[in-house]
Amino acid sequence: MRAPSRPGEQSTECQPLRYLLEPLRSLATELHTVAARVENVISAIETRDHSDAELGRDINIVAPLTLIDRTTFTVAWNGKSCYLGCTIQFRLIESLARHANRLVAHQTLLDGVWHGPRSGSAIRNAVASLRSKLVAAEMPDLASAIDSRTRGHLGLMLRDRI
Repeated sequence: MRAPSRPGEQSTECQPLRYLLEPLRSLATELHTVAARVENVISAIETRDHSDAELGRDINIVAPLTLIDRTTFTVAWNGKSCYLGCTIQFRLIESLARHANRLVAHQTLLDGVWHGPRSGSAIRNAVASLRSKLVAAEMPDLASAIDSRTRGHLGLMLRDRI
């Protein structure tokens, strides 16, 4: 193996492995998404004493998942769609949809969407941008379903909108 001759240069043996980085990052994101969904269901089962039908309705397993299309990075709502691309706004609404009708702590969002610490304005800016894009795509009711009234928490409150 040839050692790098200049600062910042990689050895030739590491370069062929770079093609694996993006698929591995994508897989890690998908696994994180699945794990969060499983945790949601486990939490709902542990904290509620309802029938299976009520459980599905309470945590909105089906509707929020159909709201988000990971293959096209779009949000679909009431016959309209909004392309968000592979952006923070898309990951934010995806995370909120996974936890529909529940408040999610800002720290949970920072860990899951931004994958680490950010300034306090990161969430506010992302929410403002997301709402703006949803309104522009003629989805003002979905934009207003993003609840930021509780300090330190966000939620996608869909219960009365589905």
